[in-house]
Amino acid sequence: MLAVPPAQPAPLEPQPPSPVPTGAPALPPPPGAAFRDERPSPGEITELLVTARRVENTDPKRSRELLFLALVGDPENTEALERLSKKLVTDENPRSANDLVERCLRVEPKNPECAALKAKMPPIEAPPPAAVSQAQSCVEQNPSAIDCMYTLADSAFHEGKRDNAALIAIGMHRAAPESATTKYTVGRVRAMYGEYANALKLFASACDLGNKEACLRADLLRGEGW
Repeated sequence: MLAVPPAQPAPLEPQPPSPVPTGAPALPPPPGAAFRDERPSPGEITELLVTARRVENTDPKRSRELLFLALVGDPENTEALERLSKKLVTDENPRSANDLVERCLRVEPKNPECAALKAKMPPIEAPPPAAVSQAQSCVEQNPSAIDCMYTLADSAFHEGKRDNAALIAIGMHRAAPESATTKYTVGRVRAMYGEYANALKLFASACDLGNKEACLRADLLRGEGW
């Protein structure tokens, strides 16, 4: 079993609040269409995109909902596809993010933002079972083995096991708080729970230490104004 600290984390790593949903949210009707059984009009889609940008770092959950609504009205809207795909990367939903990026590129093959994200997209698949089993054995022999702990945390992220990922990240922080891998993992936990400003600081620090995936996530959050 993975040796992790108690569920109550140290003061530096407080238990995060309820997470921002990463799946398709249950959405209200778009502005001006509350009582119509039809898709948003082009004007309403523009309003959705503008409002989503305005509330990006004050109400990130609402921003995601508005972008989703824009895609309900116009499934080929490349701006909504690009912006929502980036948010899904930081929300630990890489498969859906990749699906949106591919849709964006089918509509506009040379879209620079979607092409750049596609080139840097984090792994879609979870670590294979053999790698997870090997990492588990590694941690049983050495509870402070950061790389092995990261494999287990990455598996937990992909499986949607937020609490498991958070506890493993706490263990990594206690074993090697200045490690780039630790900072990146804790940053992923922070972002997963909607703490984007804190996540950005951790991603930026891990990026400075050479973690390229952390650089991507830091850039995505900066693009949202965090």
